[in-house]
Amino acid sequence: MPAIAEPIVTSPEIEDIQIALRTSDYLNQSGFLGISRNRSHEAPERHLLEYFADLAVTLHFIPLEQKLLKLAQLQPNWDTYGADPPNAAARTRVDRLLAELRSVAVIPTDITASSEGGVAISFIYGNNYADIECLNSGETLAVTVSGDEEPEVWEVNDTETAIAQTIERIRVHVAA
Repeated sequence: MPAIAEPIVTSPEIEDIQIALRTSDYLNQSGFLGISRNRSHEAPERHLLEYFADLAVTLHFIPLEQKLLKLAQLQPNWDTYGADPPNAAARTRVDRLLAELRSVAVIPTDITASSEGGVAISFIYGNNYADIECLNSGETLAVTVSGDEEPEVWEVNDTETAIAQTIERIRVHVAA
C-alpha cells in the first residue's frame, strides 16, 4: 500500500483516518462505518474526516452500482428457469434505494437479479441476513432472518418514510 502523507495538523479524527486508511479497516464487522461522522466539536479536521468517511462509503457502492447496470443486460430466462430480467422500474427503485443506503452509510453485501423478476439488495453479516427485493410487478419486499429463526417479511411502500424505516430496521437487524 502506498505511504500516506502525514497531515500538518493532527487530531484524534485525523489519526482515525490514518489508521483506517492504513489498515483498510474503516468498516466494523457489521459493515458500517467505524469512524464517527458526527463529532461534537467543530474542528477544521472534521471536514477532512467527513470527506474520507464519505469516500469510503462511495468506494463500496461503486461495484454495486456497476452490477446494477449489468443487470439491465440480462435476457429472459437468464436463470434457465424462465425468470424475467429486472425491468427499468425495478432498477430505478433499486437505484433510489442505493442512494438512500449510501446517505446513511448502510452498505449492502450484494445486488443480484431476483428469480421472481426484479432486483434483490442483500445484507449478510455473521448469522444475520436481510434483503430488499424490488420486483418487476412494482412491489418492494423486505426480509430479515437470523439463523434458524422464522423470517420476517414485509412490504415496503414507495414513500421516504417507509424506505427510511426499512433501512433502519435492516441496519439494526444486521448489526445485532
